[in-house]
Amino acid sequence: MTEAGSALGEIGNVGSPERAQEDLLRLMARYETPLSAYLSLLLRQAELTQDCLQETFLRAYQQLYRGRAVNVRWLYTVARNCAIDELRHRSRVQYDFDPPDSVAAGGGESPHLLVALLSQLTAADRELLYLVDVDDLDAATIGSMLGIRPGAVRARVFRAREKLRVMYGSLEGDR
Repeated sequence: MTEAGSALGEIGNVGSPERAQEDLLRLMARYETPLSAYLSLLLRQAELTQDCLQETFLRAYQQLYRGRAVNVRWLYTVARNCAIDELRHRSRVQYDFDPPDSVAAGGGESPHLLVALLSQLTAADRELLYLVDVDDLDAATIGSMLGIRPGAVRARVFRAREKLRVMYGSLEGDR
């Protein structure tokens, strides 16, 4: 995704409605599915996910129309902020975890075990692991989205993975 994010940095230099619409369609073709899965992880409700996804692409169109660049970091930041606003607005906290179908795909016990283990992590740890391992974003991009340094991202991802290893190891020991 980092290559695509760099290429998208050039989108939006001409402020015409036709050009903005073409650029938006390209963004949607590339990022609608990954953004939807990311928002599903955060919001856990299909209706809220679609609302935030539409809001994200509406803001992208406005940026493009103004001749401003839109890249992957910008899209994920806007989507995340929209999700946070929705959660604040509805004044609720999500404690459980239901991964998108794309994450839980596969057969056997392994995906179910992974889901169970992920549900025991904090929301922040789940979000980081999702961005790194599912959406394949680099530490610099995630750091700029979350307002932390890339080194902090790498350290937090390492600790989250270590928590998963420990939980998995304790389960294996129980068998």
